Amino acid sequence: MFLFSSRVFHLVTTTGYRRHLLRQKGWMIALIMFLSLFEIAISQNQSCDPETTQVLQLHYQDQHVVIDNGIFQLTLSNPEGFVTGVQYNGIENVLAYSGHENDRGYWDLVWNFPGKKTKKTKGTLDRFVVLRNSSGFYTYAIFERFDYMAISDERQRYMPLPDDRIPPRGKPLAYPEAVQLLDPIEPEFKGEVDDKYEYSMESKDIKKWPYNFTNSIDFPASDQRGHVSGRLLVRDRYVRSEDIPANGSYVGLAAPGDVGSWQREYKGYQFWSKADEEGYFCIKNVRSGCYNLYAFVPGFIGDYHNETVFDISPGSNTCLGELVYEPPRDGPTLWEIGVPDRTAAEFYIPDPNPMFVNKLYVNSSDNKYRQYGLWERYSELYPDEDMVYDVDVDDYSKDWFYMQVTRKQADGGYNGSTWEIKFQVDDIMENLTGNFKLRIALATSNVAELQVRVNDVSVDPPLFTTGQIGKDNTIARHGIHGLYWLYSVDVPASSLGLGCNSICLTQPLAISPFQGLMYDYIRLEYPDSVNHIT
Repeated sequence: MFLFSSRVFHLVTTTGYRRHLLRQKGWMIALIMFLSLFEIAISQNQSCDPETTQVLQLHYQDQHVVIDNGIFQLTLSNPEGFVTGVQYNGIENVLAYSGHENDRGYWDLVWNFPGKKTKKTKGTLDRFVVLRNSSGFYTYAIFERFDYMAISDERQRYMPLPDDRIPPRGKPLAYPEAVQLLDPIEPEFKGEVDDKYEYSMESKDIKKWPYNFTNSIDFPASDQRGHVSGRLLVRDRYVRSEDIPANGSYVGLAAPGDVGSWQREYKGYQFWSKADEEGYFCIKNVRSGCYNLYAFVPGFIGDYHNETVFDISPGSNTCLGELVYEPPRDGPTLWEIGVPDRTAAEFYIPDPNPMFVNKLYVNSSDNKYRQYGLWERYSELYPDEDMVYDVDVDDYSKDWFYMQVTRKQADGGYNGSTWEIKFQVDDIMENLTGNFKLRIALATSNVAELQVRVNDVSVDPPLFTTGQIGKDNTIARHGIHGLYWLYSVDVPASSLGLGCNSICLTQPLAISPFQGLMYDYIRLEYPDSVNHIT
């Protein structure tokens, strides 16, 4: 017996073509039945004598595979698996194949997705079987049913069925990808939200490349690539008098550009490495070309950028030695909120509405933000007034909502929001001159604007505004970070008074529930006239 398999992907788009397929299937079924009659006739006269058994042969040609059992020949296109020829009883090709793409037979599976008009075939594994002493061939398909998903050791579960998403079993939510399961086939999923964005994965965590482009001549082998190594240190005299190893920093090569331009650069190649505890890094297998060196360091704001254009040649080993990153800093820290790690994960993430719980994440604090509908929890937690945060009393992990979103109104519309940060100015700072520096690092933004005011929420224009920024859609897609934004705002010492002061952060754009910001880190620095650590 010979078994030939292929993966057949086919899309039916037009009514006329669907009719054509029906005609093809009709004569294909008739052909199989016709061959089966010959098979029955021959089987009635078959002998058990081994000498009468026909030889079964498999021949590979340029773009075809021919299976010959001595009674008939079956010709299949390779790799599509189309039946392009059946030679039998002196007939060269009972299909009368003319060489045109549509003039051939194939074994296919076609069905309708519920509620859809377009017919599609799934990428099933199709097989053709030819037996000795047989005048026909058999076909069958292996169906793969997706009911269990495993993304990581911590994120794996049984999945609901496609029918569960269709009304009345499923109820569409804020966007098409999210559906609440009201009456699923498996009762264990009742009440959950099925949303593909809850299962998204960090690009840096995707380790396997299931593609064949590595066989291309355009993909250089390892001996045709270069290596770049070095050590990155951080210099912040308000933190430590000596240079600090950039432990856990991400160091990469990307197209020459400006500070942080690697985030938006998508046409060229990028190669990244994570530094060890002492700040040493090695970027391996770099494609030859010209690059700038970029880096960012957990625990410090901003981006490192080396403007030198490094020309990496095949087989080269480039050692850059010690590099020093000096993050933005004017003076000592008066107060800070959050951790500069480019995410909003350290802030308060609420429990989901019990109606929209994904059980996979109930006991996973690291993935709590993946629950559906958390943007609606802000208005529920702050029904009358926006968030007020006191730097001397509050804890950002409990009292700072992890995203600044719009507030839904009774009429179905939305309003922007203003968050207030309260802090004290004591007698020691009374005679300070110059500017305090407000550093605001955003983990992501989606069609939002950030306005900064000091001690007066109504002043217009504001002290600072970003204008409309970001198109990350992080809120709807259950993310915790997107493109990184860093702003430095001068706050005149004269604008602050003794006692209680406030900085107001307003996000005024409000058309949808998915507009908003996520903060990474906020810091207010003393004027640069205050001495650093010595």
